[in-house]
Amino acid sequence: MMQLSGCNLLRSKPPARPAIPANWQAATVTSPVNIATGVNRLSGQNRISDSTAPDNLSLTAGKDFWSSLGDPDLTRVLQIALRQNDNLKLSQLQLKLSRLQAALTGLSRWPTPLVSLNTGVSRPLKSSGDFSPVTYRNAGLNAALSYPLDIWGSAQAQRQAADLDAQASEDDWHSARLAIRISVAQSRWQIAYLNRLLVNAQADLKVAADTSHLAEVRYQAGATSRGEVIFAQRQLSEQRTILLTLVQQREEARHAFSLLMGDAPQQKQSELADLDDVALPVPAPGLPADLLSRRADVHAAELRLLSSLANADAVRLSFYPSLNLTASYGTSSPSLTDYLANPVAALAAVLTLPMVQFNTARYTRQSAEAVYQANAVSFKKTLYNALRETEDALTARQQLAEEAKELAQSLKLSQQVERLTLTRWQQGGSDIQPWLEAQRTLRQARIRQLENVLARKNNALQLYAALGGDYAG
Repeated sequence: MMQLSGCNLLRSKPPARPAIPANWQAATVTSPVNIATGVNRLSGQNRISDSTAPDNLSLTAGKDFWSSLGDPDLTRVLQIALRQNDNLKLSQLQLKLSRLQAALTGLSRWPTPLVSLNTGVSRPLKSSGDFSPVTYRNAGLNAALSYPLDIWGSAQAQRQAADLDAQASEDDWHSARLAIRISVAQSRWQIAYLNRLLVNAQADLKVAADTSHLAEVRYQAGATSRGEVIFAQRQLSEQRTILLTLVQQREEARHAFSLLMGDAPQQKQSELADLDDVALPVPAPGLPADLLSRRADVHAAELRLLSSLANADAVRLSFYPSLNLTASYGTSSPSLTDYLANPVAALAAVLTLPMVQFNTARYTRQSAEAVYQANAVSFKKTLYNALRETEDALTARQQLAEEAKELAQSLKLSQQVERLTLTRWQQGGSDIQPWLEAQRTLRQARIRQLENVLARKNNALQLYAALGGDYAG
């Protein structure tokens, strides 16, 4: 943790760190897991393969993460978003403002110059005796330097607090950049996911239409009842509704993606037509204590805690006696043309005793202390939330890997059941309901497998973000 240095023993000591676990709770987080998903690419037929592919790739350099996600155009899209995103622009302006404020506060280490030029005219309103009022003219030039001696370190604490706030704003900017990257990638993949669902839904709509037609033919031939035709037509109507809903969801996702790219919602963006199932990179998680330096938001919370401590010291020390030195040089003359005449130099020292403002001092100190305590709670909350996010991402990665295996097997079995129920219905061994239910189960199996692919991709992003991305504090 950063150490606050003071010019004397009047400064407060940095607070102790919150307790941090020694290791991650998730088991075998660094060992690669092979997933037999059997799906090399989610095509319309969802082909099942006997080959296995690793779910993760070893990753040691953060800069390689984005190019390892199986999306060749993603890096270019992210670069555009980082240039155009409005939230990132606001964060950059806030960083600039914090740096300017720190620079302004830093001026307290130098004497304050003051130059003034004055001229005036005066005339008595009443005459004195028999003499008429006389008009007096004067002009003067004054230059002064004022320098408050920082005896107790109050000004130094103020400068340190401003510098720490500027550093925290820089960390906020890093956090914003990472958040934009994560959001852009997730939004881009969400559109690809919906595109794949739409392709599947169109294929399912054709199957439902063929099923309805087949049921009608069999009914006309007297091989089935009117009820089975109605069941098939209901399924066809459901598929039309699903297709319309997916179209609306995709439009909304496209609008959200355009905003992330810094464009109007109506602006069309490049998008993926399909969601590839590829081996995903997994950063090395390291130790929980590493999050203090790896996550920009945690580092920013720590900096703001230290800044509030420095500010509390500055407030407390500002009510100690202060000494201000002033050196001045001035001239006075009846006319502007002789303003350099009659030079006068002065040197003064002013001792101020602000501690007599008892109530002001007490409430101001208590206010600064309350801000410090609030930042201490915020830092602990941010740190523990970072630990939770990392634990959740590590655990979810393992769970999603196991789920992918089961979903691949479930899809394979659903395809077999669908074929068997179709055969039984065609042979008159059952009504149409088991076949329709098998079709519905098969559709759900395909959707769940696609959801798992999207979830594993998003989990790779979440783990990368939870570990701090490519930030190095």
